[in-house]
Amino acid sequence: MSTDRELTNSELFVELSEEEQEITIGGRSSSLYDFVIKKTNIVTFANHENNFSDGINNISSRQQTGYSLSEVTFGFNFSGLRGRKYGLSGLEILRRLIFYLFT
Repeated sequence: MSTDRELTNSELFVELSEEEQEITIGGRSSSLYDFVIKKTNIVTFANHENNFSDGINNISSRQQTGYSLSEVTFGFNFSGLRGRKYGLSGLEILRRLIFYLFT
């Protein structure tokens, strides 16, 4: 059984135009830095219970299982950067950004 969750902090979300949606799902933009962050949380649980009785003997069985996944995806496009002009290659900028985010 799933339960719907209410949105509690709606100012974090913005409406995307059709073009912006295409960009975020794999399209291309002409901007210098294309960047997207996607966070996915999946939580699911299930219960199963059986009770059997023949009037004298009772047998019961209960099973529970659960799964939880949290994933953060970063997408970058540094094709607009030229290493000589900025002094850094796209991979070096990416490396520094990841280092900055996780230290």
